[in-house]
Amino acid sequence: MSLLRHSSYAAIGSLIFGLSQWVITLIIGRILGVEALGQYAYAMAIVIPTFTFAMLGLRPMYISEKKVNFGSYFSARLWLMLLALMGVAIYAFFLADRKAIFMTIVAAGLVKLVDGLSDVVYGGQQRRFEFGWILSSQVTRSGLILIATLFTALFAPSLPVVVWIQAGASFLGFLLIDRCTPSMRLAGEPAGSSLICLPSRNTASLILQSLPLGMSAALIALIASIPRLFASNAEKELGVFSAVIYIIQIGGLIVLSVGQALNPRLAEAWREDRAAKFLKLMGQGLAVALVVGLVACFLCALAGPQLLMLLYGDEFIVERGVLMLLVIGGGVSYVSYILGYALTSTQIYKPQVPLFALIVLATLFLSWLWIGLAGKILVISLAWVYLASNILTLLLSAATLLFLRGKWLRLEALRYTTPRDDK
Repeated sequence: MSLLRHSSYAAIGSLIFGLSQWVITLIIGRILGVEALGQYAYAMAIVIPTFTFAMLGLRPMYISEKKVNFGSYFSARLWLMLLALMGVAIYAFFLADRKAIFMTIVAAGLVKLVDGLSDVVYGGQQRRFEFGWILSSQVTRSGLILIATLFTALFAPSLPVVVWIQAGASFLGFLLIDRCTPSMRLAGEPAGSSLICLPSRNTASLILQSLPLGMSAALIALIASIPRLFASNAEKELGVFSAVIYIIQIGGLIVLSVGQALNPRLAEAWREDRAAKFLKLMGQGLAVALVVGLVACFLCALAGPQLLMLLYGDEFIVERGVLMLLVIGGGVSYVSYILGYALTSTQIYKPQVPLFALIVLATLFLSWLWIGLAGKILVISLAWVYLASNILTLLLSAATLLFLRGKWLRLEALRYTTPRDDK
């Protein structure tokens, strides 16, 4: 029961945080306009893959490693976050064609830096089984950032100012909430432990061990960012495309929450060698993904363009056929999410790196072919790249799971057909 409660806390926290990120895009699009949302999407396309890689999966590593103290763990994340911030700032300085874009990218990097530090605190609390505290922290921080975003957009309608205020609100939330945790006070750590220390051999060892997880997560984030990077000069079209994707991600949050709740049970079924239970749990996750995808397609067919303009404003106009392409691509991605949890729960880690690297290369080629070579960037070009990359992700994820675990799933499922598998 405690496992279910803990995983539910994690799923609800992730859902609330994700919804708050969607509401932020809603505020930007509704108040600042379609081009501002396009600029914001471009900034996040640079920042998210960079900081995702810098996070390196240190949180699950710290949770599973008993010999690592919190100070080493926190210091490793802090230095990596600072390097990531320096990287995006240098990129923005040399490649951003306007000061406003540069300022937006740097501010978005600061937001992600604080998110990364909060994530390590959550890892410390998760190790102490304080899942309720993690949920309350995520709710409080999300509320602070949303309030700051809304008031700034209303009274100082400038995208760089809005994102800088977000960074300030995020840092304030970290100081008020996360800084006061037992983990940050080094409670239970060896005498003489320090919260912040210079990079050492232990830091390098942590980084090397978590590198495969970080690379896989960064490649996944990069797949979503590549079409936006190719469309950086078409801010209106990028704003419309991003608005649709942000709505689609609401369904993704539901599926990811279900996946997070199922993940410990899938891992338990793998450890206990109970393939029938594993297949049943995975089937439940896939069923949820399919239902959410079908509901999204139904809503799109019923009143998709009208719903988009109702939420974001009259500037966000898109043809129903293009919108349906994007929604179908979103439905395909929902199924891929569940397959991703299946890969991870069966301890398929390293093969994910070449898998997603191949998808990145394919997405790069398709973006160059359909967006880069186009005389005029259209939303439908972005939609085709989005759909194709998601289909490829689904097919390769399923093929990897069947190739590496297919024999176990086929043979062991026959041995576990008793009623206990249904419990």
